[in-house]
Amino acid sequence: MADIKKLKYELMVLIPNNLAETERTGLEAKIVQLLENNGGSLIEIESMGERDLAYPINEQKRGIYTVYKFENYSYNILEIKKELSRIKQILRYLLIKQK
Repeated sequence: MADIKKLKYELMVLIPNNLAETERTGLEAKIVQLLENNGGSLIEIESMGERDLAYPINEQKRGIYTVYKFENYSYNILEIKKELSRIKQILRYLLIKQK
């Protein structure tokens, strides 16, 4: 039987810019915990800062982008996506597999 290897993924998260600093750090910790509790190994967190949005999302015109690079098994990704969709502070997210 072949060994199943962890694959590398990138998760970009967009949150409102009007969250308090404590809310932001709490949300970041919640996302990290979500990734690790579902079999992931965090590699790097990269803050891309606050930027204007191309169009308003939930009446927000600016947002904060953060990229999480991690490794995980492919069979855990669906559960991670479900949990990310349930977090109300996240305006949008994009989860892709790296090459």
